[in-house]
This record gives sequence, C-alpha cells and structure tokens, in this order.
Amino acid sequence: MTRRFSPSFRWRDFLIFYFYYRDRLKTFKKGPHRVGWKSAYNQTIRFEKLIAIDNLNHCNILDLGCGLGGLYDFLIGQGWQGSYTGYDFLKMMVLEAKQLHPEAQHVFEYWNIFKKPLTGSWDYILMSGLFNIQLLNNWEFFKDVIYKIFPFFTHGIAFNVLAYDKLVNEPGLYYFNMDQLVVFLNSLPNTHFSIVSQYLDQDQTVYLYKKR
Repeated sequence: MTRRFSPSFRWRDFLIFYFYYRDRLKTFKKGPHRVGWKSAYNQTIRFEKLIAIDNLNHCNILDLGCGLGGLYDFLIGQGWQGSYTGYDFLKMMVLEAKQLHPEAQHVFEYWNIFKKPLTGSWDYILMSGLFNIQLLNNWEFFKDVIYKIFPFFTHGIAFNVLAYDKLVNEPGLYYFNMDQLVVFLNSLPNTHFSIVSQYLDQDQTVYLYKKR
C-alpha cells in the first residue's frame, strides 16, 4: 500500500523533498545553495518581491517552508518589526534553523500541514520556493496547499513560482502554466491578485489578497 500524507502529497513526494534538501545540506556548508538557490542574489531578490506584497511592519507573518530561516534573516536585516513564525515539514531544516538562530529558536517549528491542520491566524503567509521541485502531481499539491492555508490568513499570501518556457526548463523542477494558474486564482472566492515578473528568468511572484 502506498503511504501518503494526503491524496495530493504522497510518501514518495515527501522523500523527493527530503533527499533533495538532505543532499544540499551535506554538499554545501553555507550559503543559499543549501536550500536550492543558485546565488545569494537570486535568493535576496525573491525575498524582496515576497515582502513587497504590502507594508509588513507590525504584521503577524507565517513563513511556510521556512527552510533554514533565510527569510527571517532578511526581514530582520530590513529592520522589520512584527511577529514571525517559520514552519517546515522537514525536521532536519527546523533543527538547523534553530541552531543557526539561538536567539530565536522558538519561532521555528516542525509542522506538516498534510498531517496536522494549521491553527491560529496570520496577517500574511509567505512561501518561497515551496512549489519549485518536481513531484508526482505538482498541480494538485499546489492547489491543496492553497486550500489548506486559505482559512488562516486575514490579509494575503505571497508565493513564487517558475513559469513554463518551452525553450528553457531545468530537469527536476516544476514550471507552471501561467494561464492555468490565473484561472485557478480567479476561482478563489472574495480575493484579488497580481503577478510580478521580469526580475529573474522564469520566476514570478503572486500576491493574493482577501477583499476587506
């Protein structure tokens, strides 16, 4: 019998994530390569676009798929003040994030939304790189994540995706059909969205807001 966390996220999908990041943590001792980014610049500009969803000062933020806490470091470096929570479903990531941030260990927590529903509420939920790795069914995985987090943010979510290009696609990564993505975003009730592009090849950032 196939082990699964949910119909959209099977045990094999979890192992894809696990081995992808385990290998990088072993190979690279420091820097953004450890969490799959090609350079510090690529990581930083993605963070810049994510937090541009709004003025996040004094907001309550969930960093879903927090990895080693890079977004937390970026926010603090920008002088941001607010409440930060970092969740990841890879325990090895959370343990190292705590080690890298001894002054803020309490903000990082192991949490698998496919096994344990979220509790609480956040102003904004941010996700960087969560949808980039090729899984068994990325589209269903993506939709399931959005549906699972939808009741738990009050203002908006920001996430980045790779956009399909028939000329350049790297094996092992997932590239969105942007037309399909737009149709899905339009189907979400009482929301509006915008998409930012042309800052990195194939990378796009989505801002989804709840109407107030």
